[in-house]
Amino acid sequence: MENILLTIEKDLKENQKVLFSGTPCQVAAVTAYIKEPYRKNLYTCDLICHGVPSELIFQKFLQYIEKTNKKHIQQFIFRDKRFGWESHYETFIFEDGTEMSTQYFRNLFYGHNILRPSCHTCNYANVHRPADITIADFWGIEEVNPAFLDKNGVSLVILNNEKGKELFDKAQKDLTLINCSIEDCIKHTYTLTQPTPENPNRTAFWQDFRTKKFEEILEKYGVEE
Repeated sequence: MENILLTIEKDLKENQKVLFSGTPCQVAAVTAYIKEPYRKNLYTCDLICHGVPSELIFQKFLQYIEKTNKKHIQQFIFRDKRFGWESHYETFIFEDGTEMSTQYFRNLFYGHNILRPSCHTCNYANVHRPADITIADFWGIEEVNPAFLDKNGVSLVILNNEKGKELFDKAQKDLTLINCSIEDCIKHTYTLTQPTPENPNRTAFWQDFRTKKFEEILEKYGVEE
């Protein structure tokens, strides 16, 4: 984040408009760092965050995929929409053009063992957002408006202040929209009311990670129960 903060500050001092998007804690850091009068040209967008996974685990996972396939990864797609919105397969595209898809990292992620400890006590897991605009998947849209459901997904957008409304008004012509209540948004998005809970097996997971081979970790924690 350090270089990003310096770049944002430089652009704002040169009277450029800046849009920063990230997790709510990152947005809070940016807005705390940038001082008046430069904030007037700073626009922010956060996401409804499930939690930030361990970079160490992610890198170990990529190394495991490359080692077992004897190929270098050119691209990683965390949630490949070709499988549909809800299926959540990750896809690896290798340098030779071949592909493979798994749900290993998806299962590690949703197992809540590899999230940063601070994510389980997040101060931003509520409707009081630090950004001008909040975006997320609109889980539960089939209950709110079944005709609006799309197999590739539906986005939720929450406008938190006038700056957010200003940006959104400029984009409306390119969007298909319906209005919803905040109660509709919260119903299936629990991190708008509370942080992601810690897995009671978290300590055991990290003990295993330090003592076992990575393929054993995937066999034990990377398979959906």
